[in-house]
Amino acid sequence: MARGAGGVKKFPLSLKDIDRYCKQLIAYRDADKEQIEMTRRVDFDALPQPDECEYVVEALAGLNAQLESHRTGLTEEQWAALQASTEEARVAAREQAVKLNEQLERINRSGSAWVADFMKAYDAAELEAWRTSIKQLSTRVQTIERLLLTIGAVKKISVGNNAADMEKYLPYAKRLRDYLNEKGPLKTDAHGQVKLGVFAPALLKDGKEFFAAVSVEGEQPSTAEQVEAVIAHIQVHWELDALRKEIPQWLPVSNDVKTAVMVARMEADLAQITQCIDAVSAYPPARQLLAPFAFPPEGSKLPELIAGLERYAGAPALMAQIDQKKAQLQIVHRQTNKVADKHPDVPWLQRYRSVMLDGDFAAARESLSVGEAYMRQHEAFAEFHRLDGVLSEWSPQFAKDLRTSEGSDKMIERLRTVRPALNWFRAAQQVDIRPGADIAQLDKELTLLEEKIYQEVRTLAAARAWDHALSGHRITARMRKNLVEYAQSVKRLGKGTGKYADQQLREVRRALDNCREAVPVWIMPLHRIIDQLDVQSNMFDVVMVDEASQAGAEACFLQYLAPSIIVIGDDKQVSPSAVGVREEDMRKLADHYLDDDEDKAGWADPKRSLFDVASARFGGTLTLTEHRRCVPEIIGFSNQLTYEPDDITLTPVREVPADRLAPFKIVHTPYGRQERKGAAK
Repeated sequence: MARGAGGVKKFPLSLKDIDRYCKQLIAYRDADKEQIEMTRRVDFDALPQPDECEYVVEALAGLNAQLESHRTGLTEEQWAALQASTEEARVAAREQAVKLNEQLERINRSGSAWVADFMKAYDAAELEAWRTSIKQLSTRVQTIERLLLTIGAVKKISVGNNAADMEKYLPYAKRLRDYLNEKGPLKTDAHGQVKLGVFAPALLKDGKEFFAAVSVEGEQPSTAEQVEAVIAHIQVHWELDALRKEIPQWLPVSNDVKTAVMVARMEADLAQITQCIDAVSAYPPARQLLAPFAFPPEGSKLPELIAGLERYAGAPALMAQIDQKKAQLQIVHRQTNKVADKHPDVPWLQRYRSVMLDGDFAAARESLSVGEAYMRQHEAFAEFHRLDGVLSEWSPQFAKDLRTSEGSDKMIERLRTVRPALNWFRAAQQVDIRPGADIAQLDKELTLLEEKIYQEVRTLAAARAWDHALSGHRITARMRKNLVEYAQSVKRLGKGTGKYADQQLREVRRALDNCREAVPVWIMPLHRIIDQLDVQSNMFDVVMVDEASQAGAEACFLQYLAPSIIVIGDDKQVSPSAVGVREEDMRKLADHYLDDDEDKAGWADPKRSLFDVASARFGGTLTLTEHRRCVPEIIGFSNQLTYEPDDITLTPVREVPADRLAPFKIVHTPYGRQERKGAAK
């Protein structure tokens, strides 16, 4: 043991230093010093962290998932074509596709018989051939309509028995028309037969066969108008024959209706088809819009193109973000390789590189923790060497024995007890140099010193607590302002009465909510929690309820304020007073609001406390057996009466001064008297 000029030299290590030195000495003896030395040279600040890399990988996975949703319904060829296109081309293609698709859908909705053939012709780029055919048909239809106008209101015209008769009689009909236009109508008898006298012109006599074969409304034609109608009738017959030969397969014709109706329907169909051709021709062909994006060339695929373009609209931004995340990941990998390449002989670092590149971040964290443990050991050993140097200066041999002795565990135990041993040694010295000292006086001095130490510790603890609670890094200027506003709001509220009490109470709640984070622990009676807090789920970390055996059903909402609750109480003491609370009213409320609650009967009991509820529902009761309030005699009475029957004994820890008053004292009162009223005294 080191000695100075005045005796034993002061031991240089505190109890805390001794404990730290002993732990580090054991660790130093068992440590892998080679790994620690190699790890010491690793630049941990330059090493990418697994959490950072995992965040990038997860973000990249999320972006890829989003991008995949944009690819839904698209083939590889379509996706590649969309990627190769410009945004301007995609926007223009979508606008034109939407408008063209609207026209095609309108045509489909028309329900006309020719729509299916129209769509096929559109996809085959044959609508111009349709247009040419429509022009020819329209010319033919217009000719027929003009001839029908010539026939006018005539309902029945008969010309021979067949088409050959019509062809035979047409030249004569034209000559007869010219004659009648010049000479006027012919005379007819009562039966509508033309009168041909002996002196009739040769033209008329040559027409005996004509007049016998041709009739208009059942009579022989005798006027220029009737003969003109016959001529038009013959020409309509010929035009219809020609028209039927020219009608394409895609144009429906009703042969079971009158000629005028058939022609009118055909004219309407031709006009509608022409409008449809004009409508779709105003836009690029569907195949021209579809082909650049690898969609089939049918017009029916336009909705798929539109949907694909819309889904792809957000893809470029996502791909840019993906490229950014990939670049970040590459930087992380390069940096990891750079650090690992500098230290090829550090096993944990090489494994760290391998699992980081593989994306196994749990294994990476595990490897990194190994390296950090080595680094902590290095830092701890630096402290160990410092303490060892201090100890060596005090006693070189003692320090050497600690490091080298085969029985170092015993030496460590000696080191742990050296400071108490020195303290006892100094105490013995003090007693030796004070012969005849009064033991009672020494005990009194010791008590005063212990009380002084207790007060100092108490003052220091309070100062540190307040310093932490009110320090600048916790209480910002804004928090301080909110606390002042809360105090002022409570002062304005007063007793909570008056015209503006409700508004002032809302101001208190708002102010308290603003400064709630500034105060680590809020201590409030139940009624103030209800009045001043804007109650929300889990607004605190923990709720502690003291004297819970006196709190009734009105306190059950406290469980809502935090995910954890500590209930403190004593069911051997006072239960909820329930003054003015009728059990009947409680049961009605329970039946109305808690009809399906299995604990309904318990909540309806006004004498049931929050402590009772917690004991029944949660269990996990911890009994505190140290009693600090009463003197031993009084708590002994409570033990005997209440606690010991339940195998609980409260231990009094309150120190009893020698000059205390007796807890029980019988006093004789010689002048006392007794009065009796009825059975009472």
